[in-house]
Formats: sequence, structure tokens, C-alpha cells
Amino acid sequence: MSSTQHKSKTFQGSPLELSVPGRRNKEICHQRNTNRRLFKVLKQNLDAMAYNKFNVFHWHLVDDQSWPLEMTTYPNLTQSAYSPRLVYSRANVQDIIEYARLRGIRVIPEVDTPGHTQALGKVFHDLLTACYGNGTRGTPNYPEHAAFEMLNPTQDYTYDVMRNIPKEVAETFKDEYIHLGMDEVYYACWNSSPEIKSFMKEKGFDTVNQVEQYYVKRTLNNVKNFGSKYMIWQDPIDNDVEAEKDTLVGVWKDTSLDVKMKTWQEYIAPIARSVWKDTSLDDKMKTWQEYIAPIARKGYQMVLSACWYLNYITTSAMARTGRNTTSVTPGASTAQKKKRT
Repeated sequence: MSSTQHKSKTFQGSPLELSVPGRRNKEICHQRNTNRRLFKVLKQNLDAMAYNKFNVFHWHLVDDQSWPLEMTTYPNLTQSAYSPRLVYSRANVQDIIEYARLRGIRVIPEVDTPGHTQALGKVFHDLLTACYGNGTRGTPNYPEHAAFEMLNPTQDYTYDVMRNIPKEVAETFKDEYIHLGMDEVYYACWNSSPEIKSFMKEKGFDTVNQVEQYYVKRTLNNVKNFGSKYMIWQDPIDNDVEAEKDTLVGVWKDTSLDVKMKTWQEYIAPIARSVWKDTSLDDKMKTWQEYIAPIARKGYQMVLSACWYLNYITTSAMARTGRNTTSVTPGASTAQKKKRT
């Protein structure tokens, strides 16, 4: 049991004394935010987590739109933050880590690659893959891809950067795990690139998911070599990419919480598929139970997310949606039962 005083209030937390039997960790994931009151809001969230016996804060630090994380290895990266005032300084980060620790909460950082890297590419222009439109390099072909998109997996320089950044992040946060993202790797840009095709021929690759496999393997090895454990999102596994069996896989996809999913499934999704040929939409919109089954069969340990995105919230369905979110129980899923039997 730990406690601390903060403005005359006492908070107490017991990180492993959870109200749900058999669940060792209860986690909140926060994605990057640009609000200047962010750190006040983060602390309010950490207080709420302590009240509700959550003990893992998953901090999604960067994204396409902004790189707010201050780093000593690459100090110019924050040039791609929204503004100089909207930066996570090292002092800010250490303050949040300590605030969380005093409430029995560990902080796991996420640096997402090879997608969600537009902000990274604004500073390191040679890191992103040059996409082709109408045979012209660096040309967008909307809605399939932008002019430059996804880290370039063919060059050693990419892996040098993707060793140095996770290493500093791991040293800063000091948790045993670092989250490496790997979600939403859309193949359209890589498929458009003659450089990628030449790389595939050189390596003897037949399909573009082998390019993703190459990136995943080299990046995980980089992290393993400096002693950290790693988490990734489910997307590479969904794409038949093989990761090391000690990889912790986060399951984030789910459709059962969207109150408009029936309309989406019957009307909107078919139209979207006809417009976006290289869409990531599943042929069959799945629930989280259906997503975890093949991952479990492949032998990976998983972290299951209750995917309550803000666009799922409606006034009329707020209570039902909230109940659905809190009722996500992996131990009761069909996939887990089948795996046990």
C-alpha cells in the first residue's frame, strides 16, 4: 500500500490488489494531446486510475500530427511539435512518472512506427518511404497514400534511428516494457515504390508483408539488444508477420461497442471498400473475441483493450456503451476457453 499527500488530499493505491479476480493489470491508454492543460489533466486521470485500482498508464507519446517528446539524442525532433509550448520536457515526463509511481501506477511509453511517423519525417526527411503516383516519385495518390509515408525499411539509417529513439525512451521511463506500436501499416505506399520492389527482389521476398516482417524483426532485435521487453499492436500478427514469441501483443480492434455498427456493416463499409481499394477494412467486421482467437492460437501473450473511442460515445447510448467497455473480460472469451482445452 502506498500513499502520498497532494493539496491536503491523501491518495492510496495497491497496484496488485485488484477487484477483478485473475486480472493482474488494469490499464489506461492515453494518446498524445496538445492541450496546454495536458499535465493537469494527466494527473487528474492518474488520480482517477488510483481510485479505480488501475495500475498501468500506457502513454502514446507521438503520432503523425506532432512529436512533442523532448529527447537528448535528437533535440531537433520537437521542431515538429504543434508549438514550442506544446512539448513534453524531460522534467514534465519525470514529474508524471513520479506522480504515477506514488499512486502505484507504472508508466509504459509507446513510440509508434513504422506508420504514424509523419511528424518524425518532417525532421528526418530521408526516413520516410517515397510513394509514387502516376509513376512519379514523392507523389500522393489519395486516398491510398500521401507523398511520403511509412518508415523506409530498406536502409540501415532507419534502424539506427529506431535503435537510438527507443533506447533513450526506455532509459527515461525505466519500465521493463516499451511499446513499439506497429499498427496500421498500410501497404499502398510500399506497393507503389520501385525502390521497395527492388528491395524485395534483392531479399527474395514475394509479398509485401515480408517487408513488414523484415522491419519488425530488425526493430525488435534492436530493443532486445539493449535489454528491454517489448509490446506491439496486433496488426503485424493479423498480417501473418511472425514476431518473437516473447512479444506482448496488444489487441485494439473491436466493433461491438459501436452502436451504429449495423448501419456501418450493411451500408457504409461496402461503399468505402469500393472507393478505397487498398482499404484495411475487414471483410467481416469482428468483435474483440474473434480477433484474439488467431493470436492466441499462435502462442502470443496478449493485452486486451476495451476500445471505447470518443467517436463511439453518443448521448442515448452512453450508459450501455460504458457497460460494454467495463465488461470486457478476456477470461470469459471463447478463444481463451478453446486455448485452455
